[in-house]
Amino acid sequence: MKKKNLLRQMAFVVLMLIGTTTQAQDGEKLPVKRDQFNINQKSGTQLPSQPMVVVQPPASPAANKGVSTLVSGSDILVNNNAGAGSAKGFTQSETSVIAFGNNVVIGFNDAGSYGGVNNKFSGWSYSSDGGSTFTDGGSLPASTIGDAGDPVLARNNTTGRVYLSTLGFNYPPANIQMFRSDDNGISWMAPVNATPGGDDEDKQWVAVDNFAGAGNGNVYLLSRRFGADPGIYFFRSTDNGATFGPTGGKLIVKRSQGAYIAVGPDHSIYAFWYAGATLQMRRSTDGGLTFSAPITVASGLVGGDNGDLGLTGIRQGTAVASAFRSSEFPHVAVNPVSGHLYCTYNNKPAGVDKADIFYVLSTNNGATWSAPVKVNDDATTTDQWQPTVAVSPDGLHIGFFYYSRQEDVAANNLFKYYGRIGLISGATITLDPGFAVSNVASFPEFGRDGYINPTYMGDYNTVSATANDFHVVWGDNRDDLAGGSPRKDPNVYYKKIPFVVIDNVPPVITCPANITSANGAGLCSKLLTIVPATAT
Repeated sequence: MKKKNLLRQMAFVVLMLIGTTTQAQDGEKLPVKRDQFNINQKSGTQLPSQPMVVVQPPASPAANKGVSTLVSGSDILVNNNAGAGSAKGFTQSETSVIAFGNNVVIGFNDAGSYGGVNNKFSGWSYSSDGGSTFTDGGSLPASTIGDAGDPVLARNNTTGRVYLSTLGFNYPPANIQMFRSDDNGISWMAPVNATPGGDDEDKQWVAVDNFAGAGNGNVYLLSRRFGADPGIYFFRSTDNGATFGPTGGKLIVKRSQGAYIAVGPDHSIYAFWYAGATLQMRRSTDGGLTFSAPITVASGLVGGDNGDLGLTGIRQGTAVASAFRSSEFPHVAVNPVSGHLYCTYNNKPAGVDKADIFYVLSTNNGATWSAPVKVNDDATTTDQWQPTVAVSPDGLHIGFFYYSRQEDVAANNLFKYYGRIGLISGATITLDPGFAVSNVASFPEFGRDGYINPTYMGDYNTVSATANDFHVVWGDNRDDLAGGSPRKDPNVYYKKIPFVVIDNVPPVITCPANITSANGAGLCSKLLTIVPATAT
């Protein structure tokens, strides 16, 4: 998640030593910065056992612009790869999405924006035709601090203003950058500092209060500080994102990681984080001026640093499994009608299975939480990881989406993006059987883009719910890398999943002519054949 120059690296080593000392005091696993950037390539400085990298001139930002069309049945390529290198700068991953009307806006990490010399690592694409086609927007507006990826999107549904937060590239101070758009994500204003008084900020999350009444339109942000006084801090804007405060932020918790923020229909603000063996939450009922004492959301988490699950993968052209990083950070959805909270995460279950998806539910503003419910319904011991969740505007439909290797039982290596969606009735969620969102399986691909951290394969995806659909976006490794074999080409894909998949009425659907048994009939058959739902 964070890119650092050598000066920042030395400061980080000191911080790591401090963190190791404090770990024994509070029992939490060490919070670690989620760097996706390869420091040595950024600095151009040779370190022991690391080759010097010759940096090529970057492609013009305009070269990244273009319109993608429907590919692989109904999986839609979001980014444009024009100008990507065959050895470095070819990775797009770690996605955020918002959908409204006929518009879909997607943010992602973009190694191609960096090009070896720029202070950029972010990309975005937009659709004005309901997600049928996307235009890659190229690079975000230039700024002194730059943009270092980790995109998180949010929208003011009253004014239509769209917010895109990213990490700051240059240190000091490496604050969180907030870009704003008033034309549905087609263009962006120059960024503002969303963490004034911050110091080496990382792993932010953003939410907008979209409910009628006092607080409507406020923008709320959590950020993990790795500089002085490390911890998770809260900031807010009450002037449509023009300024944020308070200066220095409001401390939510010392150290920890995995910040996530959400807003309820009563204007409650919920701050979530990963705390080692547990997930924790604090609630504010006064617009963020004060927060409740921490509440345990889920317990029994058993991962390593940041909840790492010890996942591995065999990349195309290799024979030995290598580790890629994972986490147990929470993703949260608030029911916009009832105010119920749904928190999803991955964890290691009992036995040989390394990773499954779970959710917990609160019906009383986070005061208490249900026991964990397993989301993935496969009967295998394969890996499922990196979940996200969304609830429809009417409060009746919920969708969980995640990576799964359940179709590769023998090797537990190839993966697809999966979903499981259901109906909400009070405190009961009735889930339909899980299904593959992506039509094509992916090899793991990490450690072979010269600009990317060697264990990075994306840290999160998100999903957006509109009146009739889930808008799903994910990092995908199906494509071959032109001129770079055996590497695969990490790209961003999108699919619209209609609620009719789970509604208990027969839908009237005609499969598109290009949906065949080879490239998409699985999803189409799910739309045409309603299977009995199961209550959980």
